[in-house]
Amino acid sequence: MKIPSGWHELTINQFQELLPSKFEGMNDISKVINEIMILSNEPYEEVAKLTNKDVDNIREQTKWLSEERPNVLKTRYKIKGQWYRFEVDATNVILDQYAFSMKTLETLKDNPETVESNLHLLLANISRPIKRNWRGKWVDVKEYDLLEMSEIFKHNMTMDIANPIIVFFCTLSKNLTKVTNDYLTEKVEKMEKAQRDLADTVGL
Repeated sequence: MKIPSGWHELTINQFQELLPSKFEGMNDISKVINEIMILSNEPYEEVAKLTNKDVDNIREQTKWLSEERPNVLKTRYKIKGQWYRFEVDATNVILDQYAFSMKTLETLKDNPETVESNLHLLLANISRPIKRNWRGKWVDVKEYDLLEMSEIFKHNMTMDIANPIIVFFCTLSKNLTKVTNDYLTEKVEKMEKAQRDLADTVGL
């Protein structure tokens, strides 16, 4: 039975399935069985065959789940043969994905698991698929399916990549509101100036 040996082997989907809310109302035995099913991707029938000694061994192997999550940020990463980059420029995040990401983060006060349960969507919103152009330079892939990308992340991205990115973004988000307001104010001022210049030009 294959069990992840660390955060580098635990997918976002497995991590989400291990959230405390998923085990509400279960007794201790059911919790253990479900945890092993999630970690091993094995059906109930196989997990139910395990002895107490087997379960103790698995618990020993998964002590890392109670340890600190990874915090080394990778701004470029490869998932299923495709390279992606994490968008570290706040203004670029604002232009394309700010609204959804901020709405998700705002609901934290009502549900502490909001970020975790939407992790794949948040990561897709602040990431870009990339490729090398004919000069060998990394460039963004112009067209891609955001929901499809989020599903790829959900089932294939591991937590050693996902956790540092979302921690960085959550920290960044504390400053995004001011940046957004400044950006929007600047845009409005430029539009108003352009309208005034146009009016002057046509003699209105």
